[in-house]
Amino acid sequence: KRSEVEVTCLVGPPETTTTLVDAVIMEGSGALDAVRARLQQKPKSAKLMGELAVQIYCCNVLLQSQPPNETTSTDEKNEKAVIKEDALYWAYRSIELAPKKPFGYSALSRVHPEFGVRMENLRQAIAVTDKDEYAKAMVGMLFQLLDEPRKEESRWIRAATGKMTKIRRPLSKEELAAYEKLCLAFDNFWGKQTTETSSDDIIFVATREYRIGLMLRKLQPVETCRPKARAHLQRVVAKIPREHQYFSLSQFWLATMEEGGTQVLDRCPKDYVIGLYATFAQKFDSLLLDKLSYKTPTLLRNLLEQTGGISKSQPIQRLTDLGCGTGLSGAAFRDCA
Repeated sequence: KRSEVEVTCLVGPPETTTTLVDAVIMEGSGALDAVRARLQQKPKSAKLMGELAVQIYCCNVLLQSQPPNETTSTDEKNEKAVIKEDALYWAYRSIELAPKKPFGYSALSRVHPEFGVRMENLRQAIAVTDKDEYAKAMVGMLFQLLDEPRKEESRWIRAATGKMTKIRRPLSKEELAAYEKLCLAFDNFWGKQTTETSSDDIIFVATREYRIGLMLRKLQPVETCRPKARAHLQRVVAKIPREHQYFSLSQFWLATMEEGGTQVLDRCPKDYVIGLYATFAQKFDSLLLDKLSYKTPTLLRNLLEQTGGISKSQPIQRLTDLGCGTGLSGAAFRDCA
């Protein structure tokens, strides 16, 4: 019952798409075009409908990440709403065509706005999935079942306190059950790995192993969680291509958890350093000054004044701060240079 314009916007030829959708596709959502074209060839494919729902949702996430401004037209705002509705439409249509397959349920577990509905459909998707036929998909869904509730819990805490918080509590009974199933899914996928297994599938599953390893690294009790974390990260090192960032990052985290200290790395991985500073960028000064009581620029200024090397009455013409960071030294020396 969808209008011809709305359906054409999503499954028609690329030239019929609207300006906003074209802009998103140009930013890296070409997968939407591919699924759309395949669905034209197989208009009754529940699997493709589920894939289309997820791709539309990904486009909507990109669009929503661009806040409205004075130039945002009413048509663009309405189009965002249509895209969101269509993601739900194709997910429900997939379930209607194949109620005993996971495609639509899995799509709804991604695209529905309500957490409870997402989790209900995720469990249904897992229940109807053949673990041998869809070994990779089973890993993804079980990982989501373990990971998303903790993210939702973190969002609730942030809404209540205004602070971003990672959940470090021990796994609940239900989470332990989900983790055990996830471990079996990992074993099942790797046990079926052959030379024909695509590199994309290997990276997909290894990435979930990496994220589970990092999560367990910080959980209590340490005596049971740390060995599990090491096992997951060791498998990432064994399976993922050496040029992938998670290869060096897994080696790094394994070195930090090694009890004997025999594994030595000469430096932190570049991606770890970038991620660390990206995490602290917005609150770098407040952490440095308020929590860590960083006073090096002021202390240095005082020492130079005591030795007569610098003063307000005798300013120096040029002063260079090598590695200035956020410029704290500039503030300390501003009136004498």
